[in-house]
Amino acid sequence: MMKKIMFVVFALSLIVAQSMFINQGYAETNIVKEISRKDALKASGNFLKMRNEWQGAKLEILTDLYDFEGNRVAYYIVAEQNGKELGNMVVADSTDRGPVIEFGNDPSYTTDIKKMLDEGKNVYYVGPFQFMGAIDTEDLQRQSNEKKNMILKRVKQKIKGNSQVIEEIEREHNFKKIPTSYKESSVEWNSLLTDESNIKPLAITAKKLDIPRISQYISGVSHPNSSCGPTAAAMITNYYDSRGYNVRGTAYYGTHASLINHLYSEFGSTIIGTTAGDFANGFDKHLEHDTPGKWTVSRPAAEGNFGTYKAHIDGNAPVAVLSGKIYSPLIDEEWHWLVGSGYDNTNGSYAWLIDPSRPTSSYDRYVKWVDHDQDWTLVFSCYNW
Repeated sequence: MMKKIMFVVFALSLIVAQSMFINQGYAETNIVKEISRKDALKASGNFLKMRNEWQGAKLEILTDLYDFEGNRVAYYIVAEQNGKELGNMVVADSTDRGPVIEFGNDPSYTTDIKKMLDEGKNVYYVGPFQFMGAIDTEDLQRQSNEKKNMILKRVKQKIKGNSQVIEEIEREHNFKKIPTSYKESSVEWNSLLTDESNIKPLAITAKKLDIPRISQYISGVSHPNSSCGPTAAAMITNYYDSRGYNVRGTAYYGTHASLINHLYSEFGSTIIGTTAGDFANGFDKHLEHDTPGKWTVSRPAAEGNFGTYKAHIDGNAPVAVLSGKIYSPLIDEEWHWLVGSGYDNTNGSYAWLIDPSRPTSSYDRYVKWVDHDQDWTLVFSCYNW
């Protein structure tokens, strides 16, 4: 009898010990770890080696990037070769996001950031494509409040008596935390912090659509500061037109600016931009001018929706992306529209985005989906054959 009791106790102890071991291991794998500058450079180099991109470039951390509370959240890394910039990367400083939050080959971001540093400012990362220079967090908040007050002043002048719009600006124009994506990011960190000799180039799995690029600031646009939505729609419309769809693009209206101005009116855009609902409804109306009932336009949230986004790109259908649900919009009014023109999931799920507020160019910018999708709303368009 005693032997049976001892056996039961021993077995139970093994089960408890095993459970503790499993739980301890689980906890350890979910500990957020800080990434040093050395490891950030190592991960960046391995990331590029996997992609066989910017090979032979020297990687250098230009500056730390901070959130609105003054905490470091990422590093800005520049890739140079023979004194020429090949590209730049935003690399997270902890394992709960990233590793590479966004990357691209547009040197104007580096130029802007160097100017901020020369002025003695810290650089704050306030969303995809968005870097803000400020002496400290108080200065950052002051600039944000000035921006908000400027918008409110213009809104009160243009939209008299519409207190709902004013209340929305007051409520939404605040800094918020950049989301985290530990589950996905930790796996990628593990793969990128391995020994460099273990890193091999991967087969590239990506697709880009040849989107005709337009800037919202071209001559003739009536409301350039709030025309990012109509400009994004103009780019998508012209893409469909180039593929033979019966839609009214620049060729119909004569100039890019005329098309943008028409869409601005058709969408019901205002001084503070274009809402997702107005964009979807207006875009559906515009696409169906000459083909009634042939288009379906929807506006789902982006979170967890990379597969559907990818399917639309594979089907040659650009996606409008509304950014601004989470981050304080310090640059482009209350919301900002981008054009989802491609994807790359070679070593992470990235959306290739075109920013209407940048000068028209051939530069690419990839943004990590799981580090930003909580901030986005999508507008899909589909032709019904």
